[in-house]
Amino acid sequence: MFDYGKQRGIAEKLKPIDRRLKTLDEHISNVEKYFQYRDIHRKYKQQKPKKQEAFYESHRMELTHYEAAERYLNAVMNGKTSIPLKAWKAERDKLNGEKKELTRQYYALKDEVKEVEQIRRNVYSILMEENGREQPTRKHEHER
Repeated sequence: MFDYGKQRGIAEKLKPIDRRLKTLDEHISNVEKYFQYRDIHRKYKQQKPKKQEAFYESHRMELTHYEAAERYLNAVMNGKTSIPLKAWKAERDKLNGEKKELTRQYYALKDEVKEVEQIRRNVYSILMEENGREQPTRKHEHER
């Protein structure tokens, strides 16, 4: 059926969008953590060596988040120095719009296919019923 092909095509278009959105969400989340905890990390680095350990212990969660975000971003940025947060957010918004439209089309086609399948089953059922009525009369005629 033609609608199945369209439906599958839309589903195939949604897969890379979902993958990219997941990646962008991870990028954005790490950038936000990086900026959120950057000041605490700076304060940690400014501490005198004797006080650094105590400061680290009192801010372990924040510093751990910062360090993890920094490692992630270093791996993602491939040596680039500026973080393209605005570009990532713009791309995410654009992809979310595309996903929403494709999803709407997908479910509209799904409902259409469901209706067509129901009609096909009903027609098939009626045809089987009609054939069932005709066959006994033919058998009767042949027996006489």
